[in-house]
Formats: sequence, C-alpha cells, structure tokens
Amino acid sequence: MKQKTPQVLLEFSNLSSFDRAELVEPLIESFDAEPDDEIKKAWAEEAEQRLADYRNGMADTVSEKEVFWAIKNHSKETR
Repeated sequence: MKQKTPQVLLEFSNLSSFDRAELVEPLIESFDAEPDDEIKKAWAEEAEQRLADYRNGMADTVSEKEVFWAIKNHSKETR
C-alpha cells in the first residue's frame, strides 16, 4: 500500500454511511476500462438491428406476464 492509503481509509471510515455509499460506486467504476470505439460501434449497430427487427415484426417477443411467470417458477426451482 502506498503511504496515503491508510490515511484515506481512515478518513473514509469516519464518513457517514450515506457519504461512504456515494463514494463506492465511482470507486468501483474507476476499475472498469472504457470500452473501445469498435465495441461501442458494434453494440450500437446491434441495438439498431434489434429495434428494426422488432418494428418490422421479425423479432420473437415474450410478454411481460410470461417473463414474470418464468422468473417466479425459476426461483422456486433453485431453492
């Protein structure tokens, strides 16, 4: 650990739980690498294609009722 790390941890532990919670998400996000432009472009193209398929009636869809039924029954199976 660097010399400043213990001091930062001490200061962090002295914050309210609300303030600590506000710091956790950006801290965790700082570990995530930003996706490169090719990945962003590929996902954007995929999303556009899926939307076009949906609008043209070419996508298989599932109703909200079916989704929640499947979730409910799956959770019973895994208990």
